[in-house]
Amino acid sequence: MGTSRGDAWFGWLAFGLCLTAGVFWSLFAGEQFIAPPGRQGDDVFYENIGWQLSQGRGLRVDFSDRDWQQAYRRVNLEGQYDWVLNFKQRGDSAAWSPGLPCLVAGVYLLSDRDFLLVRLAVMVLMAAACGWLLFEVSRRVGRLAAALGLATLVLDRFIWQTSGEFMPEGPTAAAATALCGGAWLLGSAVRPNTTPARAGSLAAGILFGLASLLGASWGVWLVIIAGGMVGSVAWRMLSGHWARDRNSTGIAKLMLAFLLGALLVAAPSWARNCLVTAGFAPLGTGGSMGIVGGYCDGALANFGNLDVSAVRRLKEQALAEVDVRGMSLGQQEYLIGIQSLAAAREWATSNWTKLPQLFGMRIVSHLGFYGQPIALQVVNGLILFGAGLGCWSLRRSLGFWVGLLALLSLATAALTWTQYGRCSIPLRPLLHVTCGVGTVYFWSGILRRLGFGAISR
Repeated sequence: MGTSRGDAWFGWLAFGLCLTAGVFWSLFAGEQFIAPPGRQGDDVFYENIGWQLSQGRGLRVDFSDRDWQQAYRRVNLEGQYDWVLNFKQRGDSAAWSPGLPCLVAGVYLLSDRDFLLVRLAVMVLMAAACGWLLFEVSRRVGRLAAALGLATLVLDRFIWQTSGEFMPEGPTAAAATALCGGAWLLGSAVRPNTTPARAGSLAAGILFGLASLLGASWGVWLVIIAGGMVGSVAWRMLSGHWARDRNSTGIAKLMLAFLLGALLVAAPSWARNCLVTAGFAPLGTGGSMGIVGGYCDGALANFGNLDVSAVRRLKEQALAEVDVRGMSLGQQEYLIGIQSLAAAREWATSNWTKLPQLFGMRIVSHLGFYGQPIALQVVNGLILFGAGLGCWSLRRSLGFWVGLLALLSLATAALTWTQYGRCSIPLRPLLHVTCGVGTVYFWSGILRRLGFGAISR
């Protein structure tokens, strides 16, 4: 499919508008671009680990580092960073995904710890991924569909506010958008049983592995996808489809290339987590330590959202019951994770009749409906409806991948916890893009039924 100059210009326009949206909505949220992080709480940990990594000390937490504290002391005029300067934690941790700290460390090595450049780097990554995918939509579906997707995308402040934070949602959104766009391009450009196809599948696996370094849930999805691939191959062999389909070997090679690419990136981090915790925790300890906050009375009272106070109480209780003087930070996290899982299992067993209600609450909150004005809920519902239609209209290409990731994200939120829809942010750009496609698909169908013909490019 050819590329017109108009499509290229639209892609650059989309990039510029997305970058502008990142700057505008971050400033609207009160983000201080040149100041250290600290508005979210978790963002300080990511910045701390990134600093330690840039100093050649590995993926470790050290809040007692005097050199690291200097940037916070300089701006602590009203005591807003007292909690950071007084917090005591030091050691190799498995609770934080390593992807964002690696990005932070890379920027620090080039800029001598410039907070502004870290934020701009995330914004550029997000804007580039979204601009490229919208360019592909303009080229393959139509400029109107791409323009509609762009219009709703830049107005979604929840997406772009994260681009100014030291949090993993922004880079994960860029990785997810690039992954689905790449899979769409690969599927339509090359034949399965060719070297370019295998190279593209390997690249897609590497990108998925990078996403798993930004969020542990992607590691879980990788295991699920790997199981699905193995199961599909086994079923085809047992049912006789393998021998009858001449593309079977080529498809199996594509699957293998994808898994090899993903494991090439993710496996070293998984091995490190097991070494740091001295236990089996390949995906880290963040999820296991937090699970008690998703299965407790507080979560049920908070519409399924994570009860941070329950997580904090469990940590204090777990560390108070044992002598931790000889334990590393990673081992302490592993211990807390085990007890958190046990407490969550006990609550779920005792309150099993409340689980459907809890799961339903999480799904509603994850989709962005909870705590929002009615008008925004209506708009959000229309975007999700349009995204569903867009995924259906592109079900053999982009829609399949967006739908798969959306279902995995929804299932993960329902079974673990959500945080007022924040966990859905990495996939929201994809939903906006497919919403534009779905809107054109819907009205084209209406116009055809009325005898006016489909909407043109």
